[in-house]
Amino acid sequence: MPPSLYSRIAGLRLPFLYAMALLTVVAAKGPLAWQWGALILFGALVRIWAAGHICKNELLAASGPYAYVRHPLYLGSFLSALGIFFMIGRPALTVLFAAGFALFYGCKIWCEEVFLSSKFGAGYSSYRQRVPAFFPNPFKIWGKTPYAFSIRKAIQNGEIKSLACTAAQTALVFLAAGLRQP
Repeated sequence: MPPSLYSRIAGLRLPFLYAMALLTVVAAKGPLAWQWGALILFGALVRIWAAGHICKNELLAASGPYAYVRHPLYLGSFLSALGIFFMIGRPALTVLFAAGFALFYGCKIWCEEVFLSSKFGAGYSSYRQRVPAFFPNPFKIWGKTPYAFSIRKAIQNGEIKSLACTAAQTALVFLAAGLRQP
């Protein structure tokens, strides 16, 4: 596939997510499997943890969750959204979401890795060989990473907005499901 096509597909990821968010509200009906809220929260916490370790376009992030996956922000988004889809209990929508996420974010990851390779060169190449892209290696030993988490960095990187969107989406699903209960 030509690089420009990857970029175009990656550019459609936000409209896809907005459409899927609308579908969760439209498809929600009670009773909800509320226990999936833990997955939604876990995904949000992964995003906050990741955002507290990056200095965008300045340094190669390799600490915190970046020591275990190269794209923990996307992983956190995926887990939160997956939790919402599991909560509404619509398997077909869950599969549609997962397939679309793989397509749109797969292209975004490809574009991002091209950029990071050109920006950080051999350092990124070495990092890429050690750390999986999206799913952590379950056999990797968890330990300390060289840089500490900073809540200030997480806030500067926009995670308050991301957390607010996740909370609003979850609340809308609960509201819609509550309105549709007999």
